[in-house]
Amino acid sequence: MKKTIVSILLIIIMFNLIYPIISYADDESASEEYNNLINGDTREIISGGVTKVEKIVPAPTLGGVVASVLTDIANVISFTIYSAISSLVKSSPTEEYSFSVYDAVFNNIDVFDANYLTDSNNTNNIHLKIKEQVEIWYNATRKIAIALSLCVLIYVGIRMAISTLADDRAKYKKMLIGWLQGFILIFFMHYIILLSTIVAKVLLDLLRHMPVSEEAEVNIFWQTFNRMFSFTGWDEASVSIVYWVLVFYQVKFFFLYAKRMLSIAFLIIISPLVTITYPIDKIGDGKAQAFQTWFQEFEVNMFIQPLHALLYGLFFMSASEIILRAPLLVAIFLMGLSRGEKIIKGIFNARGMKSISSMGKGKKKKRK
Repeated sequence: MKKTIVSILLIIIMFNLIYPIISYADDESASEEYNNLINGDTREIISGGVTKVEKIVPAPTLGGVVASVLTDIANVISFTIYSAISSLVKSSPTEEYSFSVYDAVFNNIDVFDANYLTDSNNTNNIHLKIKEQVEIWYNATRKIAIALSLCVLIYVGIRMAISTLADDRAKYKKMLIGWLQGFILIFFMHYIILLSTIVAKVLLDLLRHMPVSEEAEVNIFWQTFNRMFSFTGWDEASVSIVYWVLVFYQVKFFFLYAKRMLSIAFLIIISPLVTITYPIDKIGDGKAQAFQTWFQEFEVNMFIQPLHALLYGLFFMSASEIILRAPLLVAIFLMGLSRGEKIIKGIFNARGMKSISSMGKGKKKKRK
């Protein structure tokens, strides 16, 4: 799928070097010259002593007509999809809202707010219900973790009492120390979650001061949509491809941040349970694999949003003038932005993990 999208974008770029319609230049003289070109030659008609100039409009080809029909059908589908995701995340049924990646990465969509342990002004019903359930189930799993940890303590104590070999007693003594660390961790787990949430929120608030227009992406999106009605045939199809790519990445970020919201809620709920295996994991290689895996997964999901916001702001600041004339660059940028998770995984040494952007199929194994 990615290779197909890249191939399509490369083809569009090549067309952009030949036809000026993809760049959407605002130069009126350039637009007039292009209109004269596509409308054909002109001819003079003398009628009643008055000379009139008419343009010879070439007859549409069968391929152009078919392309227009198919493009119109495709545009209805893409617009319906985009309208659907916009309706799902808007604050009220009467609000006119257009979904944008900007709102997703800067946490302006109340439904996708993943700050469950901090007080906020978010009054979205879905968010409040999820937040309530997270608090209820977190308290439940913490009580379960405490009970199971006490059972593990009894087991370790019994084994230490009946062990006669020095090696066995040393092993269970090490396990007892690991149990103590895990038991303390149960009561500090929510502080780890809270600290990560606050740090991510502070970073995001700092990035909000970047001079990036909130409406730039939406304006480019609707500008591309409106341009399709200015052309017919293959010209309309080429603009429609750019529009479809933009819609694709709008939908991708919609599901990406919806998955992030649910992933963080799930990771918070199960966080006390990962401490139960802490003493068992420490015996093997001295590392708590379950806790380490949980920690990396939670941090990747939490800090991917500030990273996306940083990359988004840098692009729109550095290329603000260019993207107004070439919406295709926005599509290429969104393609790279969706891969930004690799950076944050490298920071937390978690490149082998599956997280929010792992929406496609994994790498295929080579056949022997």
